[in-house]
Amino acid sequence: MKRWPEYVLFGLFILFAAWLVDAGSTIDELRFYRFDSRQWQQAAPSQRYFMAQYLLDKDHLAHRSREEVINMLGNPATSSDAKRVSYDLGRKRGLAMDAEPRLFIVFDKDGRVSDCHIVSST
Repeated sequence: MKRWPEYVLFGLFILFAAWLVDAGSTIDELRFYRFDSRQWQQAAPSQRYFMAQYLLDKDHLAHRSREEVINMLGNPATSSDAKRVSYDLGRKRGLAMDAEPRLFIVFDKDGRVSDCHIVSST
């Protein structure tokens, strides 16, 4: 049986260890994959990412009024005009890069949610 060089085994060990660290943080954050308005408003921005993803996946923001959104999520981090607001989702760390995701919500002319999405900037 052919033996693997030590540097290959060491590299595989490092990759496995990095995966475990990253998987551990993801598993910890999955507990936030639901939405509770009170928990959202009390949570640190970095704990909101999975709650925001849940809102998008379940379409909970569709056609809600601006007032309903603010009652659910609290005051936005930014509100450039009456048509757009955004919420900070903290810093998301990965193996390759750090990202700063934000939840963007766009309102139509009647003040109802017409679009919402998460955008990550690096």
